[in-house]
Amino acid sequence: PVGNDPRTLGSNFRINEVYVSNFGSNTVSVIDTTSKTVVATIPVGAGPLTPVSNDGLKKLYVPSPTDNTVSVIDETTHAVTRTIAVGKGPQYAAIDGLHGKVYVNNVADKTVSVIDSATDTVIKTIPTGAGTTSNFGVTNAVYRRYYLPNATDGTLTIIDTDTDTVTHTVTVGTSPVDVIV
Repeated sequence: PVGNDPRTLGSNFRINEVYVSNFGSNTVSVIDTTSKTVVATIPVGAGPLTPVSNDGLKKLYVPSPTDNTVSVIDETTHAVTRTIAVGKGPQYAAIDGLHGKVYVNNVADKTVSVIDSATDTVIKTIPTGAGTTSNFGVTNAVYRRYYLPNATDGTLTIIDTDTDTVTHTVTVGTSPVDVIV
């Protein structure tokens, strides 16, 4: 079994693993998809949400909105290698493999933290619109953009991933929640 109050899943199918965030026990369970067993339980920040894998680097990023951190897990050793302080209320992370970055939506302070995957440090904080805990952003390598819906103010923030600057804030209507690119 996994931990208390399992919430969301992430995966790295290159190494046959699925990751379960356990909100109630502040852990991530690692499931081997070949043996279908839990092979590790890793302590992370408080109230962990969706784990996101950088498959190429074998790193897992886990936002924890209760303590405003992102835990970085080495997928080979199943150990936390760094805990990164980010903005208030981090909800979801999105991997930009092209630039080696992670974009973290911080709902409470209306920002996105940009993490350099090589150093696992925040290299920029970008102001965005007002969203909710349901909003998650996505990256697109072709257009070199990060798209973040902001449900509270009915906008979409578009960030250039080459320069980490907002290129547009588009009014899109009532309560946009997610983006498919």
